[in-house]
Amino acid sequence: MNPKLLKALAKDPEARRQEGLCLLEGPKMALEALQAGVSIKAWVIREGSVLPKELEKALSKLPRQVLGASFFDALSEVRTSQGILMAAQIPVPKPLETPKLAVAAEVLQDPGNLGTLLRSAWAAGVDAVLLSQGCADPYSPKVLRAAAGAHWHLAIHANLDLGSALRGLAGRGVRVLGLDTRAKKGLWELELDKDPVCLVLGSEGQGLGTECLEACTETLKIVYPGKAESLNAGVSLSIALFEVLRQRGSHAR
Repeated sequence: MNPKLLKALAKDPEARRQEGLCLLEGPKMALEALQAGVSIKAWVIREGSVLPKELEKALSKLPRQVLGASFFDALSEVRTSQGILMAAQIPVPKPLETPKLAVAAEVLQDPGNLGTLLRSAWAAGVDAVLLSQGCADPYSPKVLRAAAGAHWHLAIHANLDLGSALRGLAGRGVRVLGLDTRAKKGLWELELDKDPVCLVLGSEGQGLGTECLEACTETLKIVYPGKAESLNAGVSLSIALFEVLRQRGSHAR
């Protein structure tokens, strides 16, 4: 694969969208993708690197390209090289229908927060993830690392007109619950064990915008005794998500 394309996949969201590819780095991420059945289009190894035997075997039928250490390190997104880069096919999600449990984010720009959201969604067995225009690119290297393999197990719908998508869910009987510090009801007051639910998170600084708030069927806040002004965005969503699971029962999924 052309090293210039690898660099574009590392740095440029538009290149990732046009090519339908993302860049994975390191043996752990490579194995997670391969074990999930993700299509690998090409891979390169750093000169002098030794890969785990399991990974070598899994990649044995794909063309192998060796890059010099300085060139490889210029492509790498981490301080200490992990020896392998691969171009992986970005999964195309199935059309959004009526999820039993979904999460949505509006203009969530921090890659770490988005990675936390995706990782929690995977752990909770979420059916769909909805991301507005203006969110961090879910297939950027930083989000991929933070999500720890969650991407290959989730239906991720990105670059949405989120207000419209939420109205569509509400019209199909999904309870669309916006996390909003101004809400009158606390999370612990709501009964969440029956209806399909979509939890909606706003941006780190501004919260939910007017259009998304109006699309919500209800809003809620997380009440806590400390004096912190707010909770981390990814943590807030995770708390609400696992409260839904608690109310539904540990073996509801």
